[in-house]
Amino acid sequence: MPVKQFLERLGYDELLKQERPLLGENYIFDATKIAAAKEFKAVHENVFLEESSIALVRQAHLQHGSKAHSSLHVTLTLCWNGFQDALAALARFAGSFERGVSAESVVSTVRTYEIGDFGVAWAWSGKGDPDVLALVRNNVLLGIRSHDAAEVTVSLAKEVDRALRNRRTTDAYSDTSHNLFVELKKREGGTLKVPSAGKLSLGTLPEGESKFFFLASSGSVNREADKPQSWYYRAGTDKGPQVIRLYWVDAGILPKRDGLIVEVY
Repeated sequence: MPVKQFLERLGYDELLKQERPLLGENYIFDATKIAAAKEFKAVHENVFLEESSIALVRQAHLQHGSKAHSSLHVTLTLCWNGFQDALAALARFAGSFERGVSAESVVSTVRTYEIGDFGVAWAWSGKGDPDVLALVRNNVLLGIRSHDAAEVTVSLAKEVDRALRNRRTTDAYSDTSHNLFVELKKREGGTLKVPSAGKLSLGTLPEGESKFFFLASSGSVNREADKPQSWYYRAGTDKGPQVIRLYWVDAGILPKRDGLIVEVY
């Protein structure tokens, strides 16, 4: 059954007309503190920023302590621009599998398990505990893929959803000053200017737990080849004011953001 059809059957299109508040308090996924995952250990983690929808994605691969064939892949995606982007991320997640899923296998997480603002789940066999579960709570997507570990899928989802539901929310995100841009403005003084295709040194970011991501309205932000902790902006061919955004996150899924305007001439 095409993903679009079972999403529509579960009320996806109606929810696209609605809004939800934004997660206002960081959530840290820690498998050691989740009862449902007590037999599992985190063996790999990946964090990246999706540019098209501005979403912070954190993926965790959990391996069972004594069953090498049992594992869980957990994805948490915070969509900066809100609930509708999270729903779109859920649709992409549900449609990312090579195997097809039968209509009878797909259930609503809201109606069946009472979790999420919207969600889907299914077992590949068509019966029993779900192998795949995806739900949206406010502007956060939780996606779970279990391999020979379907018995913990729902309980894991319930614990994460409860934590997300109990966190403070906000109506909008505001920018936070980062020392990189503060020091750059002090150093350069006045309006930051760079010629078309020119280079502007931004400064150095420390090594550590923090993850840093840059987005530029034109041009690109890159590392120095001989100093990977140092960053620079390479202007594009578009002239006029250009915006550089810096997103950063420590543990958790709620990033902070700062912005910088550079005049390209």
